[in-house]
Amino acid sequence: MNINHLTSSNNSAISLKASEKAFEWDEGTGTSSHFSIILKSGHCTCPSVPFLTTLLAVAEMERNLILERTQEGKMIAKQNPDFKEGRPPKYTKKQLEHALQLLDTNSYKQVEEITGISKSTMFRAKKKKRIQNLFNKLVYQNGEALKRLSKE
Repeated sequence: MNINHLTSSNNSAISLKASEKAFEWDEGTGTSSHFSIILKSGHCTCPSVPFLTTLLAVAEMERNLILERTQEGKMIAKQNPDFKEGRPPKYTKKQLEHALQLLDTNSYKQVEEITGISKSTMFRAKKKKRIQNLFNKLVYQNGEALKRLSKE
């Protein structure tokens, strides 16, 4: 596709391919700027180019500062032994265990109404509990087998 469009400043034509390149991700800087290719290519000679260049430079600098501060904050937080990265769980283990116990005698919909815990959360908790039980069973069986081998 080589559709042309006109800039409002000097009516010079810029191809769609050049515009598409403006939206490509720059691996070197980790940024994507619509104006960068227009400003670098020299197609735009309007008086606002220096302003846009300055504005883009300030925006990129601010983005880099935010990333730097975020990384510093994470490094400080990781020094705390209780630090857990990511979103904190909405329900405690005790709440989820209670909901799973209620599932023995009630339907998912009833437990959802009683506890306020969604069906999908209960499905995940049930699956996690089943996997944990299987893991514990395997560890126990392997431990027993190792004990028997060590006695022989």
